[in-house]
Amino acid sequence: MTYYGQKVFDHKGYCAKVQAMSDESLVEVIRQCEFVAAEWDRHPNRHYYLTEIAYCRGEQANRATEAAAACGQMLNWGVE
Repeated sequence: MTYYGQKVFDHKGYCAKVQAMSDESLVEVIRQCEFVAAEWDRHPNRHYYLTEIAYCRGEQANRATEAAAACGQMLNWGVE
């Protein structure tokens, strides 16, 4: 089978895009991409969707780290 229109991933642009997404949007993109990647097991664009998942999960991890750091700073308020 021949596939046309293989996608090319814009890493720089997508990084900025995921940083602007809401938490709910990140979850939805991951859900949709996991579905497509599972259905398109041998499709040449599968890597595109797997890359999207990686970027969204990375952004979720960054936000969790930032939230934990902010929480830690709040816990130290008034401590000398």
